[in-house]
Amino acid sequence: VITWTSITLLLYVPRVIVTRLFNKKIQDKQINPSNVLMWENLWLITTTMALAAFSSLLLFPLENEQLIIISLFLLALAAGSIMNCATSTSTIMASGIVIFVPLVVRCLLVGEQSFTALAFFFIACSAMFANYAISLNKSLVENIQLKISSEQNSLKDPLTGLYNRR
Repeated sequence: VITWTSITLLLYVPRVIVTRLFNKKIQDKQINPSNVLMWENLWLITTTMALAAFSSLLLFPLENEQLIIISLFLLALAAGSIMNCATSTSTIMASGIVIFVPLVVRCLLVGEQSFTALAFFFIACSAMFANYAISLNKSLVENIQLKISSEQNSLKDPLTGLYNRR
């Protein structure tokens, strides 16, 4: 457990660093269309690494009760990840895969009917989370587009194309 905790914390550090650097760049107005994809890719990589470390706990020998507790922990982690990664569909999907695939496989490997039912529950949860995440992502992107359009309309008249007086 100490090894797992150390590795998990070590793999979580890059995510924290990327988040802090990104927030600093936003404050300094250094994020723009030419570099935002690089930041999204860094977020995807660091988030996937951190979540894979959490999910790796499923590789350890576990009693059924421990598996249920860890399953609930990973379910909560998945929900938090969706909220945290809402602007990046690729990160949301990668997070779901990294959390739910090992969880479903481990539950199916137990071989008991109750754990098979739990595996199907997690499959349903992953589908619901994916649906919610895509919907949330769509709303966020639409809000960003409306903000950009509003800013452009404040500078130029949309009908005439002439600049507004200030």
